[in-house]
Amino acid sequence: MNVRGLAHLLIVYVVWGSTYLAIRIAVREGSGFPPFYMAGTRIIIASCILFLLCKVRGKSLKPTQRDWYVFAASGVLLWFGGNGLVSWAEMRAASGYAAILVGSQPLYTMSLESVIDRRRPTWRMIAALVIGLTGIVVLNYQVLQNPTRDQIELPDVLDCLSDPTRLAIVYNLAKHDQAATELRCGDFNAFSGKSNLAYHFAKLRQSGLIQTRVVGTTRYMKLRRKDLDARFPGLLDALIKSATRDADRLRLRDYDVAD
Repeated sequence: MNVRGLAHLLIVYVVWGSTYLAIRIAVREGSGFPPFYMAGTRIIIASCILFLLCKVRGKSLKPTQRDWYVFAASGVLLWFGGNGLVSWAEMRAASGYAAILVGSQPLYTMSLESVIDRRRPTWRMIAALVIGLTGIVVLNYQVLQNPTRDQIELPDVLDCLSDPTRLAIVYNLAKHDQAATELRCGDFNAFSGKSNLAYHFAKLRQSGLIQTRVVGTTRYMKLRRKDLDARFPGLLDALIKSATRDADRLRLRDYDVAD
């Protein structure tokens, strides 16, 4: 492969790879872009750019009747049924889910081609697709660990906080929430053993109470206050207030954060 081919691949990686994150940012609550209008605007802008390039390069801009049929079918099936519905789905789903689902399309295409052409795909083709899909999953693994705002359920939150260790973790995270401080997993080593703490952190993450990010070998966490307040207004403040009032009775651990 030459330099030009590598440059084309780099453009695909950057532009296509960031598409679903950009869609999520554009259509999430408070962004102000209705999904189908946003998707349609993208296509109109892209079409204008392509028509302009054709004009500059002296290419013909006279589509035939057959071309218009192809454009119409493509608009309905791809830009409305595909890209449009993805944009609508990302109002509620994380961009990582969309990337994995769309990234799996080559597997379906390969399967259909093998049936239509009655030809088995080569092992090299299968390995390439599996490696590509695995890469997408690895890159989005952190996103997939955290439920979206709409996936946070009240029974899960209350059940998670019924454990005194997890309640103590949330209690301490809330104390540093106003300063927008992220705490490290190691800041809670005095609460319990490492394996037990890992279990509690996973439960808190799965219930939607905390969000974690990994930097090198350090894992940072913080409360998902905005999501919790939007989903259950006043609930988190009421729980923290009650825990603060009854901290002695509940025997909540309270440690200073390690420097």
